[in-house]
Amino acid sequence: MRATIYLIRHAESLANKASATIGQPDGEPLSAEGKIQAKKLNDILKKINKPGKYIKIFSSPTRRALDTAKIALDGIDPGFKNIKILEDLTEMRHGEWTNKSRDIYKNAEVQENIRRYPADFKAPGGESKKMVEERMDRTLRKLAESHVTELQSAEEDTEEIILVFTHGVAIKCFLAGITGCSHADSHLIPIDNTSITKVVFEEYKWKIIFQNNADHLK
Repeated sequence: MRATIYLIRHAESLANKASATIGQPDGEPLSAEGKIQAKKLNDILKKINKPGKYIKIFSSPTRRALDTAKIALDGIDPGFKNIKILEDLTEMRHGEWTNKSRDIYKNAEVQENIRRYPADFKAPGGESKKMVEERMDRTLRKLAESHVTELQSAEEDTEEIILVFTHGVAIKCFLAGITGCSHADSHLIPIDNTSITKVVFEEYKWKIIFQNNADHLK
């Protein structure tokens, strides 16, 4: 038995457009372009939602992730009753630096600490990349193992499909962990708004099927 997980980055938010501050408030809304992106994502998800596939839906609690999910799931999850919110799917937490100017990163001491400790550096009260990697792996592994167990007890041979609406850095850190990529380079992993990354959990191991697919935006 295996679990198939589609990791979906939220659509463009207003803060994504500005990109002048660190992190985003949880209540940050989608931009007009972001809403268009989410509607285009809907067509792809309808193709994934085929008879015989057992689908579960999970989302980060942030507004931008939930709004993406609701637009993208129109016609798939009536009333959005099946979206389960998980706090551990949220974006990297930046603590005291949230919504502060990115000029903080120009500080020589900050730059040196990031260079020396790329996996463990964190803002005051925030998370390091390693912490996000471990949080995401633990959360996704728990979801996969739980649903594989459910399928093993089912009478019909069906495939588990899990949709996860989450965030760019969160996905990058998770992928860095399962591929062995250094966190000094994990920021280079491309994860576009509303892109889909498909991973499979089987025999207690992760396998990437495809990454950063955003063909629906072309």
